[in-house]
Amino acid sequence: MSLKLKLTSATAALIKEGPIKARLAKAYQDHLVDIDSKSLGNIDLEARFKTITHRLGSSHDAMINVRKLTVRESEELAYLIYEMLQITQAQEVSFGPMSVVSMSDDEMKLPVFLKKK
Repeated sequence: MSLKLKLTSATAALIKEGPIKARLAKAYQDHLVDIDSKSLGNIDLEARFKTITHRLGSSHDAMINVRKLTVRESEELAYLIYEMLQITQAQEVSFGPMSVVSMSDDEMKLPVFLKKK
């Protein structure tokens, strides 16, 4: 499963009904715990993910560690997951403004059909 799909699934788990701590633990255990932070290839993603894994730990410890968090801390970690999804979506954008290349008058030649006879 791709990173983007894992983050999308985790974000979907976060927006369901229920206590934030339960949603955070479920999102982490079901979708994120098996991600290798070194394979993310982006400093921003790695930093956010390391913060999350540092706070939540292994799959087995996640629920215990989530219970120790305040609601505010849980919300902050959930927001980090959302930010990670935004970063992966921004990386996939391959279009944008094209650069203008300067050409000298000699290099710019009019097509024959535009020239006056």
